[in-house]
Amino acid sequence: MKKRNLVAFVVWHLSALFTLSHARSLCPADSLSSEPGITCGVSAAFAGILKGQVVRIGGCNFPEEPLAPQSQKRYYQGIYVLQEGDTWQRVGDMAAPIAYGGSATIPNGVVLVGGVTPEGATNAVWLLQRKGRHTVCKALPSLPFPIDNTAACAVGYRVYVAGGNVAGVPSRVLLMLDVRHPEEGWQRLADFPGNPRVQPVLAAAQGKLYLWGGFAGKHAGKEATLNTDGYAYDLQQGAWTTPIAGPVSSEGQAVSLGGGTAVTLPDGRIAVFGGVHATIFLNALKSQPDDYLSHPEDWYRFNPTVWLYHPQSGSWESYATDAAYARAGASAVSKGWRVYLLGGERKPRIRTPKTAIITISPNQSSLKP
Repeated sequence: MKKRNLVAFVVWHLSALFTLSHARSLCPADSLSSEPGITCGVSAAFAGILKGQVVRIGGCNFPEEPLAPQSQKRYYQGIYVLQEGDTWQRVGDMAAPIAYGGSATIPNGVVLVGGVTPEGATNAVWLLQRKGRHTVCKALPSLPFPIDNTAACAVGYRVYVAGGNVAGVPSRVLLMLDVRHPEEGWQRLADFPGNPRVQPVLAAAQGKLYLWGGFAGKHAGKEATLNTDGYAYDLQQGAWTTPIAGPVSSEGQAVSLGGGTAVTLPDGRIAVFGGVHATIFLNALKSQPDDYLSHPEDWYRFNPTVWLYHPQSGSWESYATDAAYARAGASAVSKGWRVYLLGGERKPRIRTPKTAIITISPNQSSLKP
């Protein structure tokens, strides 16, 4: 993002806490009250739980001739609340269209971190809240650099961000902001080991952050990489562990979770959804063939299995498999044992507008008496 545009973007929010009232129903794409093209579905949206409601913010897609070489990506700025029947009610807008950031639900709202606007990557951070019948958004301390395609989670009021592109370069960063103490700004913690990871998954459980998956294209003379393993970061000790294996399919193949999404369940297990196929996607990163976009959905072999990680035993469980879960760039939020898998793409450039709702049974052995 050009400096003058970034300043204008931030100052707009610092100068006024904008109020978004008179909630608008999401209408067909040709309605003046909707964002044209959004009913095709979006990926890379922000999401969270706000006053008990599922919210989705921004996102992007290719609404017109998505597989054509000249097709243009469109970004969205609407703030939507999920309604019965998998419909969305628009309750306001961000200051600019935005996607590819990180989001985390904290006790008093949803934090939106970084991302990409039509002007480029941003270091802006927002707190989305409900005030009575109104939706409001206020600026939080900016990141020390623009970041996109990152992963975020929260522990109480502390928001953690890991990986992604930093000023356009794949990174290994770990950052933390305590929303209760904004004057302290973002703290840079220890970088995670190994390769940089773009679009990893990140979740917190039992005093640790868990990071899996992610990839990095060619950069700075380095070859493309893709990781299926992960690490845990001990919040008390402030250090990363040795590598932690990711899930393994019934065929004995390591499952890629890059491009997936994760949530923590009430009993401390971590549920992970979606992700690109390790071999197919890594080959495309190294050298994308001319016909890469022309294949049917199942050729790309996105992960269709809901994987559950048990922190106490360090083991993975294959919980459910369905083609409806085979997505990349989806967002996931949870309300108790119910997880909402929002949008995402079924293959490169082709989004889905559908919300998959997965109810996960409690693990009785891990519940406290």
